[in-house]
Amino acid sequence: MHRLGGPGGVRRVYALARNGFTKMRDAEKFKTYLTKCGAVVQPPTNQWEVIRFRTVNGTSVVYENKRGELTFTGESQKAYDLFKSNRPFKTVNRERRQLRAKKVELANRDGKACWFHGEPLDFDKLTIEHLLEFSKGGSDHPFNLCLACEDCNKAVAGMSITEKVAYKDSKMNSVKVDRHFIEQKEIGQAMARKIERDAAKKKRWWEKL
Repeated sequence: MHRLGGPGGVRRVYALARNGFTKMRDAEKFKTYLTKCGAVVQPPTNQWEVIRFRTVNGTSVVYENKRGELTFTGESQKAYDLFKSNRPFKTVNRERRQLRAKKVELANRDGKACWFHGEPLDFDKLTIEHLLEFSKGGSDHPFNLCLACEDCNKAVAGMSITEKVAYKDSKMNSVKVDRHFIEQKEIGQAMARKIERDAAKKKRWWEKL
């Protein structure tokens, strides 16, 4: 293996068979692995690109020339080594972990409540939800982020933005119905307490006669 200089940590692998990347099915499995790890697999831009993917650290590419030699750029060599050793490739880095610091910004913008049903929650019980998932090309920009309870965060996993908005509408309608029944119940209980107080007053008045 020979390392070439320059940004991106480019590496060229000459012994293709020794590295196991000999059939397209390996590339397809690698793509599936990358997607499961949170990377965004993108279509190739030329005939020499075997795999192109994106993470928060940028775009990485695996090239193959006419002699079957592979060239790795960006994080592709690291990801491929982890893939071959059956270990997870962590697409979350320091920048990604800083999303937790954005919770305060989102709470100030939207309030300390779940975006999907509007119920207020303790700050620690709120999670950050990407409206367009990062694995589908979404960004960490605040416009693509909202706060959600853990149940809603899990429920909308894999949904499109349209599906998430529909889920939000159904949850809000459900909460409105629940609130209506709660309000009616509270009104009935208040009326019952008032009737009991009035009856007690009348009883005391008759006892004084």
